[in-house]
Amino acid sequence: MNFHDDQTLKVGGQAVEGAIYTSPAFDPTAQDSRIRSFVAAYSRQNGVAPDVWAAHGYDAMLLIGEACRATADCTAAEIRDWLSAVKAWPGVSGSTTFDENGDVRKPVRFMTVRNGAFVPL
Repeated sequence: MNFHDDQTLKVGGQAVEGAIYTSPAFDPTAQDSRIRSFVAAYSRQNGVAPDVWAAHGYDAMLLIGEACRATADCTAAEIRDWLSAVKAWPGVSGSTTFDENGDVRKPVRFMTVRNGAFVPL
């Protein structure tokens, strides 16, 4: 379970009120057309709005697809090398950049629990 989950509010109750934490940046209410299309399609197919992990998974699959289309044989090494050059790729979960170690760099946001709800700080 991650902190930004309805179970946290249910189980933690008053103990989590006022907690401050970081969360990957995904706003399913954003007005960006790519995000709106993703949220609508995901919600239609699954009956619930996507969470941050669904958005990250969606972006990951799009990146792998782009890597396969851009490389000769879509091998693991070719995908790795292609991804290492990705800088500021605009996905539904925010801008994605891979650093020199292959680690992803994405925006985060500070959040808090206020009145029993997760809200941006």
